[in-house]
Amino acid sequence: LATFGGPGDEAFFLVPGRGYVHPEDCTWRPFRMALLQRCCRLEALSELYGRFGPTVQDPLKSWVRDGPEEKANELCDVLLQVIACAKADPDMPHRLLNRDPVMPEEAAEGLFT
Repeated sequence: LATFGGPGDEAFFLVPGRGYVHPEDCTWRPFRMALLQRCCRLEALSELYGRFGPTVQDPLKSWVRDGPEEKANELCDVLLQVIACAKADPDMPHRLLNRDPVMPEEAAEGLFT
């Protein structure tokens, strides 16, 4: 957790490969479904920091939501991202936040399973 001087001294998490991320953009656990994990804008900190013991995990868990399912708008957003992936041109698949792209066929299939 880092704070940057200024109004409000906002706190951010270091997410390797992404940089500093606001706690509201993080959860402890990812979505249960692999396709939703890949299309979600949130960072699941357990995947990065889960290997560390309770002295690291407990403070992180207290600063973020447990999972993305806790807010309806997160579910709606991830479904919109899956739809964007399904509608994309196979030669230019939709890519979210430097993650591997989800191919249209995979996204369309995932919407109906």
